[in-house]
Amino acid sequence: MAVGHAIVREVLRRNLPLNAEIQGKDMVERLNRIADMYGLSRIRGMGLLLAFDLPTDKGAELVSECLNEGLLINSPHPRTIRLMPPLIVSNQEIDLMFNILTGVMDKMLS
Repeated sequence: MAVGHAIVREVLRRNLPLNAEIQGKDMVERLNRIADMYGLSRIRGMGLLLAFDLPTDKGAELVSECLNEGLLINSPHPRTIRLMPPLIVSNQEIDLMFNILTGVMDKMLS
């Protein structure tokens, strides 16, 4: 119980739910801005647990290429990409994530 209490105390002290809400909204806005360029659809989720669909069954390939660039994402379905950054993610890390993601999608989907 002491560990659980310490975790909850730290989550509240750092206001991580608010960070998740703010960063998640920013990520959805960014995904909406690039959706037409890459044929993305069904952008969905809440907070920092987000997903979108690709125009083709290249989910596994996109995951692999992003991992080669240092970005960990997953593809629970051949056309679906899931983004799950940590609750402590910063603006700079979101910028880096989108730079890697769009760079890989430029090669694969354009």
